[in-house]
Amino acid sequence: MRVLGTIAVRNGADIVEASVRHNLAALDGLVALVYGASDATPAILAALAAEGLAVRAIVDPDPAADPNALQERLRREAFADPATDWVVGLEPGDFLKPASRTTIHQALAAADPQRPVALPVRTYIPDFGTTATSLERVARARRLAVEPHPLDRNAVPRACVERAGDVPAGRSPAETIGVARVPVRSIEQLTADGVMIHLARLAAGTDAPSDAWADAVYAEVRAGRKPTAALAEAAAVNGGIPRAQWVDPAAMPRVDDPFLAPMTLAYTPATPPYVLGQLMALGEYLAWNEARRIQSQLLRDTDAGAALARGGAVREPPR
Repeated sequence: MRVLGTIAVRNGADIVEASVRHNLAALDGLVALVYGASDATPAILAALAAEGLAVRAIVDPDPAADPNALQERLRREAFADPATDWVVGLEPGDFLKPASRTTIHQALAAADPQRPVALPVRTYIPDFGTTATSLERVARARRLAVEPHPLDRNAVPRACVERAGDVPAGRSPAETIGVARVPVRSIEQLTADGVMIHLARLAAGTDAPSDAWADAVYAEVRAGRKPTAALAEAAAVNGGIPRAQWVDPAAMPRVDDPFLAPMTLAYTPATPPYVLGQLMALGEYLAWNEARRIQSQLLRDTDAGAALARGGAVREPPR
């Protein structure tokens, strides 16, 4: 059996090395799609691959890309390898639990090969008041005793992809494997991610109540305030949930339940990247795209007006 993982990441220099090293203890390989990164994420993935780790990176320059669409693209990339039997879709702060290839192979071998398998997610909250490194903060994170908003990740068998448009609605639950999720690792990461998601959505002209945490982060930054540890915890607990359904993270009991595989990081920066640099990179990209859109529209309008004045056909601008 061959099981691959997929991950779509934008600016993940704080977590991507730990994620790759940990998850490759359970998977036969990882396919990572890096979209619009302005930090060291691409270089870290390249260094890990040069070490001989089974990770392949695909780079997309668009920082405003839709992560859901990227997951579909990643799944196709993973199944392009005819030896791939299952693909597990992960997010940057996800860690398979336990980090055991034998366990995940046994669990999927016992599953129905015609149906996806649901891997239950358990949310972990770090101590945002410490000066620990990113790895130390993740390793010491504590698990919510009860998930207020249960969610899972999918392990998809090849049969579901080969039957395009005929994926069974039901999913088999995994009993021996799950995912430890650390969605927020630092105030800096929360700030960058929240503001970038908010701005990308504005540029796309879309609204998403599930991004309420990003809107809350943006409101704090827009008002000249640094997001607090309380907001970081709220975002970790309620990410993807409309604001009206949020629960108070202070009321959620936590337990010690370590999950991180032993490792030494070689390429992760000692301190988080400067947030403003990431936001400037996104702003430049969005401004450049908008300038291209306006220029293209002006060309269309100019060509259309000239053509109509001549009584001729409207010509599309050159591509």
